[in-house]
Amino acid sequence: MMTLTLLYILISLIFVNNWAVSVGGFILSILVAVVNLNSVTHLSSSTFFMNNSMSNIMVLLTLCLTLFILIACSKLKSFQFLISMKSLCIILVCAFSVENLFLFYFLFELSLLPTLYLIISWGYQPERLQAGSYMMLYTVGASLPLLMFILWQYSISYSMSILTLQMFPLKMEGPFFIIIILAFLAKLPSYSFHLWLPKAHVEAPLAGSMILAGVLLKLGGYGLYLMGKLLDYNMNSLSVIILLSVMMWGGFIASLMCITQSDIKAYVAYSSIVHMSFVSTAMVINTSWGVYSSIITMFAHGFTSSGMFILAYMAYKKANSRSLLFMGGYLMLFPSMSLMWFLFSSMNMAAPPTINLVGELMFIGCVSMVSYILMFISLMIMFISVFYNMYLYSSINHGMASPYTVNSNSDNFSSENLSLFLHMSLLLLIFKLNLFSFSTEICWIL
Repeated sequence: MMTLTLLYILISLIFVNNWAVSVGGFILSILVAVVNLNSVTHLSSSTFFMNNSMSNIMVLLTLCLTLFILIACSKLKSFQFLISMKSLCIILVCAFSVENLFLFYFLFELSLLPTLYLIISWGYQPERLQAGSYMMLYTVGASLPLLMFILWQYSISYSMSILTLQMFPLKMEGPFFIIIILAFLAKLPSYSFHLWLPKAHVEAPLAGSMILAGVLLKLGGYGLYLMGKLLDYNMNSLSVIILLSVMMWGGFIASLMCITQSDIKAYVAYSSIVHMSFVSTAMVINTSWGVYSSIITMFAHGFTSSGMFILAYMAYKKANSRSLLFMGGYLMLFPSMSLMWFLFSSMNMAAPPTINLVGELMFIGCVSMVSYILMFISLMIMFISVFYNMYLYSSINHGMASPYTVNSNSDNFSSENLSLFLHMSLLLLIFKLNLFSFSTEICWIL
């Protein structure tokens, strides 16, 4: 199945100048990935790829968002852009499916290059070079201990097979466990490793922001999931408890910082940091509820944040500024855009009937098993999340229209609206939660 998925992507890569063939190839790949979701095998499907429910869900998310990006950015049909997006998609699909631990690390780092190229080539301002430097320094620097661990693991086990290594988890003390997972904490990112993300989002083009928030951050969550299977660490150790506390307090501080942002893209970026604090905490706790909530939260956040960056792009084009101070009154001027802002703000605050709510409720159950204090902090984060999403919606859509707003139909955003409509398919998944339910079986079987 994975070979067939990659084959369709390669076909679209061969016919890179034919936009219709490219989109058709990704649609076929998505259909194969949906069929593959029913596969709950923990055996390697080939020499290089493994097939489990976690990787299948992440592959589906990658393919869907790449298709949505091609549709939203259909006006940008340059050869370099299409090659960058499709190369990044292949790297991400392989990273989520590869069976070799060193290959996973290699692809984990390789995904930075097309992203950096997108930011530098199609970014808006000269500061994009600084944003790219921040992204590379934080993510590559934090991943060096992981590389040392992989080489050390190979020296004692003579194997880099993930399926083999997870049968004999390596006992690890709390401080060393934290050092190893720094690469994934910087990728998510957790608070204190987060400075590169708002800078990268602010300077990135629409496609860069969508793929960065939608998929690249999920590589960190997937890496934490793998480390939870490969390492045996004591949850009651002082260092792990401190790590959980720092991650939750970081999410709380990030939610407060989100309220103070005036740049609409930085606003959505800090919102991503808040949600990823839930994912990192639940993955480190590593219970069945924790993994289940993380998978749902990552999948839901991928669709939601990607859609919100499209809306931020549309609002920016109408106001000629990313500042919330120059926006307002969109409800009177652009009612259809305001409806989309309402729906995506509701999804971002985990309002029912979205699957975001299911992920956060499962997280409350997961963190309550560890500490009631952490549960109280997570509830506070959720309430603040409701506040800043309502504030974002009202700032853009209510009040008097800004004199800087371009009230014209010269750009009707037809491709962006189509992509937003496809993002709305996330709402239907509340009726199909069993797509995620078998992922919890991994926690018990492996």
